[in-house]
Parts: sequence; C-alpha cells; structure tokens
Amino acid sequence: MLSPPQIERRRYGIRHDKHGNHLPDQFLRNSDGINIIKKATGIRIKHEYWAKISVIEPMTATLWTNGCANKGLTDRSIHGMQSWYERSPENYLALVLFWPINACIGDYADSSYVIDTVAVGFALLMLIRTVLARQSATDEQRTHAWEIVQAYGCTPLARFTLFEDKLYFFSTCGSMIAYILKGRAAITLGDPIGPSADFFNCIVEFKEFCGRNNWLPVFYQVLPDNLKAYDMAGFDAICIGHDAIVDLSTFTLAGRESKNIRNSFHKMIRLGYKTQVCDPPHPPSLMHELNQISDEWLSIRGGFEIGFSLGQLDEKYLNTCPIILVRDQDGRAEALANIIFQPNEAIIDLMRYRPGSKNGRMDYLFVSVLQWAKERGLATFNLGFSPFSGIGEEPHSSAIERALRFIHEHLACFPNFKGLHFFKEKFNPIWSPRYLIYPGLTSLPIVAISVMRAYKVNQLISRYLLQRK
Repeated sequence: MLSPPQIERRRYGIRHDKHGNHLPDQFLRNSDGINIIKKATGIRIKHEYWAKISVIEPMTATLWTNGCANKGLTDRSIHGMQSWYERSPENYLALVLFWPINACIGDYADSSYVIDTVAVGFALLMLIRTVLARQSATDEQRTHAWEIVQAYGCTPLARFTLFEDKLYFFSTCGSMIAYILKGRAAITLGDPIGPSADFFNCIVEFKEFCGRNNWLPVFYQVLPDNLKAYDMAGFDAICIGHDAIVDLSTFTLAGRESKNIRNSFHKMIRLGYKTQVCDPPHPPSLMHELNQISDEWLSIRGGFEIGFSLGQLDEKYLNTCPIILVRDQDGRAEALANIIFQPNEAIIDLMRYRPGSKNGRMDYLFVSVLQWAKERGLATFNLGFSPFSGIGEEPHSSAIERALRFIHEHLACFPNFKGLHFFKEKFNPIWSPRYLIYPGLTSLPIVAISVMRAYKVNQLISRYLLQRK
C-alpha cells in the first residue's frame, strides 16, 4: 500500500524513493497503465497478476451485462414488464440500468447468441494469445542479432544465441536478448548482450515486454557479476550449477592431480590414436564422417537433439567453427568436438563419439584441445555447464538450492549430470556459478517445468523409464 507522500511523488512525477533518494528513470516506468516501483521503494508489482486481471475484467463485464438482460427473458411466469420489475428491488434496478436492452427485448433475444459467442471468443483469444504471438525471427532480426554478438558478445553463450530456435528482443539503446517460449515462460539464454550502460534498462524493458504478452521473464545461466541488476529489477535468483573453466596458463599433465588423465592420454598415443584439427569451411567428405559419428551417438541416447544452449550437427553451424577429430590407428574418425571462440576464451559445444570405442578417447580429445588452445595463446578454456553441481553446499544457500542438491543426489534418472561433473573435475577447473533468474516464488513451478521442457527432460525421463522395464 502506498503512503500519501508516495502517492504525491508519483502523481507529480517526483522521482525519489521513500527515503528521499533520487531514483533513475528506469525505476519508475509505465506498462499497461501500471507504474512499477522497483525495489528501492520496497514495492514489487507483478506483471502477470495484472495481465490476468486485464483478461478477467472485460470478459466478466460482458457476461454480467448479458446475464442481467437475459433475466427478463428467462422468467417465463411473468406477464408484462411491470410485474417483472415489481417482484424485487434488484429487478427494478436491472430494468433501469438496462432499459435500452429491455425496451427492445424481442430484438435482444436474437442478439443474445451473438453476445454469448463474442464473450466466449474473447475469452478464448485471451487464453491463446501467447501462442498467436509466437513466430520465428526474421532474417533482418537475425542479422541484427549477429552484429550485436560480434560487437559485444563476451561469453561462450553469445554464439549459442544465434541458433535457429531463438527469438529476439531488442532494447531501445541497442542491446539484445535471445529467448525461447515454453508455455508462459520466455526463457533467455544468458544475460543481455549489448552496451554495459544499457544492461539494467534492457532487463526492465524485457520485463515490460513480457508483461504485455502475459509471459514470465526467465533468465537462464546468468553470470554472478550481474545479480544486483536483476535484484534491482525485482527478480529472484537461485544457483543452478557451475561452469568448469580451465586456466590454461597453469594447465599441465605433470603432478599427482593429473595422473589419471596423463595415463589415459599416453595410452591412446601408444595405441596409435591421433587428433586432427579442421578449420572451416569443411568439405562434404568430412561432414559425412561427422554425420556417421553423430548418428551412432544419438542412437544410444534416444535419437533426438536437445538444442537451446547446446548445438546440433548442422552443416551451416559447423562451417563457422573449427572441428577436432580423434582418429584411430587406421585413420577412422572415432570422436569429434567443435570449438567456439570468444575473446581470450574457447568452449567445446558438441562432443560425440562412436559406441564401443576405446576407453580414454574423450580424455585424449580434451587434453589435445586444451594443449591446442594453450598454444594459440588463449587465457582460459570453458568445459561447459555442469547442472546442479556445487549448489546448496554453502551455509548461506537457500532452501530451494538445498532442495535442488537433494534432487541431484537422489534422482537416478539424471546419472549423466553426475558423470559429466566428475569427468570435468579431472582437469582441475575453476568452478564459476551460474544462476536462474525468475519473477518470484509463486512462478517457480511454472518456470521449472518450462526450463525442463526447453531441455526435453520429459523425453529423457521417458527413455530412462523404458530402460528400467
């Protein structure tokens, strides 16, 4: 509830918080006639609640009008308008309020079907408008997004925002947000990309954009450096995992900690295995080899690509990045990975291998990639995101993060998450936290289901259950 001084400040456009501190323009904004006061005033107004009210009010008014007018039609025992309204005061009031309708009640009887149809149609339109609003990004939008990524992209996720499944939001000051729609959730991939001075403004504008469409804005895998901006914009945050980042300046196979990967690496060399780095563009013969490996790899994993923050074996995409192959003693390609570059850092996206290959081939591939990146002068190499790893372990961890940790440790249908974490741990990385940003606690169930749908977790669970039978 706003106090009188706060109401006066809003009425006359005085932009100060309840303590008298000046607020920047972004803190007072208008969307659909609702002023949103950010956390500096201690007030949070959720867009989705007002969006629901905006749907209910006109629909209720239409049906109420129709019902009141029909009151005179459905009372078959009453003869004449006078006897009808004399039965009770509320009938009289209805007659006065809806006299134009009752005066021509015979014509209204025919038109009531039209009003019913319009009311129901309006309700259905409001329910499916989030679906109608979905469309693919245009070529012009994709070109503009590419230009922004080229100019401002500084994280490994920047390249993944250009995948074909993404939609784009552009702020008024030149920033970009890539997102997908799952249910009512607009899930972004990483933080906004653009000028640093526009970061907070872009978040606020995207929140308002989602509010107008009755969507829940969700930011996935954001960096810890930006949490304060999301908090100021009225969002909550939970840690959902960590990126494994290898410091190439200190990476070495020497020492006790690297004993296991050192033994695997030298074993593959003794068996005659070699690595081959292929720069784009790639010839059709190489693409044929890659497709063979990918098809065999997918055959043991349900036969579908995941997407969203993971690439797919697409020729157009792979022709923009180097590919590293592991070949056996006969020259047959056994494993592949593609490499994405960002300033002073690189990351592996696709990692695929033939079933039945020699143990140690992926250790050999990763060591080769890290040595190759180090020779090229890169500072760090990102081994990718490890979901649920390291969450809920700190004393200050929230109850939600501790619950996620429990799920990670006890839910057997996600064994690859644990194996992925242990595999990356062998390279002694620095674990950097990544966060999920969401509108509030009440929206968390919808957000969680939408994120799982983005990663096709339902298909992974179905596959796991079939394997258990």
